[in-house]
This record gives sequence, C-alpha cells and structure tokens, in this order.
Amino acid sequence: MLDRLKEELEEAAFMLVDNASRKDVHGKLVTCLMLVEQLRTAQSVTRQGAYTDEINKVKKRLHLWSKRQGQMNARILNAFLELQSEGQRNITEQDIYVHLGEPTRFAANFSQMKIIAERNHGKIFEIESGIVTIWPPVADAVDEYARKVFGKHYE
Repeated sequence: MLDRLKEELEEAAFMLVDNASRKDVHGKLVTCLMLVEQLRTAQSVTRQGAYTDEINKVKKRLHLWSKRQGQMNARILNAFLELQSEGQRNITEQDIYVHLGEPTRFAANFSQMKIIAERNHGKIFEIESGIVTIWPPVADAVDEYARKVFGKHYE
C-alpha cells in the first residue's frame, strides 16, 4: 500500500508539472489521502493488537509474580505500590531503587518493565518527565495484583 501511495504522489507531482486540470489533480490527491487513511487504520489495528498481546502478557506475569515475591520484577512493582500507598506522589525511578535498598540488576529489570517488546518482562510502567506511573492499560490488573499481595486493605 505504501508503494501505491508513492506512485500516486509521483503521478500527482507530474500532473502538476504537466499543467493537468485542477479537477484531475484534485482527484489524484483525494486518492492519496484515502491511501494515507487506510495506512493509518492498518497501523492503528497493528498497534492495538500489540497492546492487547502486551496486556495479556502482563496479566500472566502478574499472576506469577504474586506467587514469587522474591523475584526482582515483583519486588520492583511492590516497591512502587508501597511508595504509592504511603502517599508519595511523583515517584521516580530513583525512589524505587532506594526503597528497594539499591539492589543489583535493578536497572536491567526496570528497563524491561517500561517497554513493549517481544522478550520484555511486561510493560507495567510509563515514565513521563521523570515520573513513574502505571501504564493505564494494565492498571486494573495491577490493582488486582496489589489486592492479592497486600490484601484487601490495599487501595
């Protein structure tokens, strides 16, 4: 589809050079705009599929982590949730690191928890302007995890 868009744009450019009628050039550009919209829709569907896969991966991982509390990923998430439940706002990566007692392999594990990739640990976090938050599509799953780990008093 991208190749077709390129061809259509090239034709539109030549039409302009050849002084084609405005109506013909307009029709060619409308065709290009329709192709752009089709590409955007296809990209959105692909991205949504990746998000769905990632959300499902996170749900499975959270279930495992709830049973394996010594695992670094569980410890990192727990540290974030503990800081949050203590009322701390604007939690940073450094805050989590310090809360954990400055563990080894923190950076590698934390990095894998903030990206979408085939072999990541599951995207749990987002960072914006240095502030760590739970990635919104998995917030409900993280809340469920927190209730399992910390009990009903978590909220």
